[in-house]
Amino acid sequence: QTHPRMPHVRTHAPPPSSDRPSSSSRSSGEHPSASAALAVCRRRVLSGVHLVLSGGLLHGVDSPQRCAYWRLAEAFGATCHLSWDADTPLTHVVSARADTASVKRALRTHGVHAVDPSWLSHSAERWCRQSEKAYSLKRRGAHVPHGD
Repeated sequence: QTHPRMPHVRTHAPPPSSDRPSSSSRSSGEHPSASAALAVCRRRVLSGVHLVLSGGLLHGVDSPQRCAYWRLAEAFGATCHLSWDADTPLTHVVSARADTASVKRALRTHGVHAVDPSWLSHSAERWCRQSEKAYSLKRRGAHVPHGD
């Protein structure tokens, strides 16, 4: 059965007693709380996403953790990075503008998506990672010179 407010989250009957964790495997002797279960589901939404914020999204914050987009990304399972260097396994550049160096680099790099911030907020609102294609900054006219 599907939960009406979270269409992708299915509810199931509890597993047979032989499949349930034993009380010795649970610290409190009780089933995990609903809030803990929801936190696990929430973190799965953007699990495996490694991103940098660009285009002024971090402007005016004294700490990146104070940025709403940074906190939202981490709450839904993404790993945020301050910069994109050779050792950063980046998958996404989230930017308010298409003309940043990070966006242009992402558009030249196989496997790295350059997306509008609404990709992040819609993924969180819907508890489901949205298609990057619909939020791509490539269609917003970022000029990507070939051969760089």
